Amino acid sequence: LWQFNLARSLTSVGAAELALGRRADAQANERRALTIIEPALQKKPSDLNLRLALTDANLELGDALAADGRVADARVAWNRAFVAIDSLARARGFTDHVALRAAALARLDRLDEARPIVAELLKRGYRRPRWTAAMRAKGLVPAS
Repeated sequence: LWQFNLARSLTSVGAAELALGRRADAQANERRALTIIEPALQKKPSDLNLRLALTDANLELGDALAADGRVADARVAWNRAFVAIDSLARARGFTDHVALRAAALARLDRLDEARPIVAELLKRGYRRPRWTAAMRAKGLVPAS
């Protein structure tokens, strides 16, 4: 449990740092989160919370790398996020997992695959501000 909580906190701090333009600090926190999550997930590969944290940290790391102009590295991180959540989101259908799957697909510019998932999430009432803004930026959510 502590690994999940610490990793999620680091991921949130990294996202905030990226929003402040502190790309190197954001990348460092996302990488630190991953060094906590990955060994924990190896010990408990079926832990849904750790899989969610791994996905989120990779998405945020990719965003920080992309903001730094490292698009190829960003795509690697986003693809890792997709691989971590894809089968779980499709099998379980938990809204947060499905939203992460859509986010990974959108960042990878797999918009035709993301579009029906985003539409389903909007029908469910999913409206987290950062997710909505990211999907809107990709043209997957209409302007409000």
